Amino acid sequence: AGLQAFLDFTVGNPGLFRIIREAQFVHEAAFREHYERLVGGYADALERLVSTGECRSGDVRARAWALIGSAHFLGLWRTHWSEGGNNEEIATDIGAMLSHGMLAGRH
Repeated sequence: AGLQAFLDFTVGNPGLFRIIREAQFVHEAAFREHYERLVGGYADALERLVSTGECRSGDVRARAWALIGSAHFLGLWRTHWSEGGNNEEIATDIGAMLSHGMLAGRH
């Protein structure tokens, strides 16, 4: 649900990525803080999932950066480069990939 909501938002607000990219050059500290805040929230959520046994233990900050990075580029693709597509189907597919991997026959 979160990834779909993000994709829906980015498709409806295509200037979002331009603003964020330009912030890197206009105010580097704010640009970094934006991503550090996102990573912190993701890492905290992943820690909770690890503590309840819902997620394997590992480097939650690295995993948070990976999740944010993939969402960022999916949003960029959906906003600027894809032709059509269904955000719900994309989010469901990516969720299944994250939960079960991409190799056939593994669940």
